Amino acid sequence: MDDVAELWLTWWLGDGIGVLIVTPLLLAWLGPKNTTLNKANTLNLMLAYTLLIITVYVGFGVPFGGGSDPLPLEFLVWPALLLLAMIFNAQVVTVGILIVASVAAWQTAHGLGPFHLSSTNHSLLMLQLFVGVTASTMMIVLGLVTETKKSHQLELENKKLKLSSRVFSDTHEGITITDADRLIVDVNPAFSNITGYSREEAIGQTRAFSALVNKAPIFIRKCGNKLMNMTIGKVKFGIVEKVVRSMLSYSPFLH
Repeated sequence: MDDVAELWLTWWLGDGIGVLIVTPLLLAWLGPKNTTLNKANTLNLMLAYTLLIITVYVGFGVPFGGGSDPLPLEFLVWPALLLLAMIFNAQVVTVGILIVASVAAWQTAHGLGPFHLSSTNHSLLMLQLFVGVTASTMMIVLGLVTETKKSHQLELENKKLKLSSRVFSDTHEGITITDADRLIVDVNPAFSNITGYSREEAIGQTRAFSALVNKAPIFIRKCGNKLMNMTIGKVKFGIVEKVVRSMLSYSPFLH
């Protein structure tokens, strides 16, 4: 019964480790791709994979110490995998885990590496535990790095929004914000100062703003006074009023 329980554990543990390796690989490669590799990233990726292959070969294939028993050097693959998780994305990391698991299984099956023990079942158990712990750890590290990058990106976007908000509030140019239905959802203080209409009066109006143009004596008077103050010589208010009404007719705010 003890042998049956041990074999059952080995069987189902192998299935679970297989799911742990293959499922993230499929999700990473069949899901949306977030990044593209340029020449510099491609070179770094090739160097990282080369380092990983070398460490896998040393950890699972080269017996040191002059004897037939290899030293336990399987931990050498961790720095290479951590490098992949810290720099690259899930696609790269899952392929690295697959390489490590495949080489470790191949070497163990051929009597090489630190997991080749006297008992075949014990060899499989140790191999599965190593692969499972390695895969789980690298996916956790990848998740932490990804969340850290997202948090940093979100912080940068918040800073940009705050800067845009300051520009929106402090600029001397009138600015309106509209929704998909071309309805005004916000105006800046400069808009109210220029037009004479408060934020509450402008919000909800259309960009055509024809209803407010008809009751815009304050706006026309303010613009007229400013134009007359800037004009050299005598300018009649009627002419200025026509100019202002023309400005209203062809303003981007009204279309």
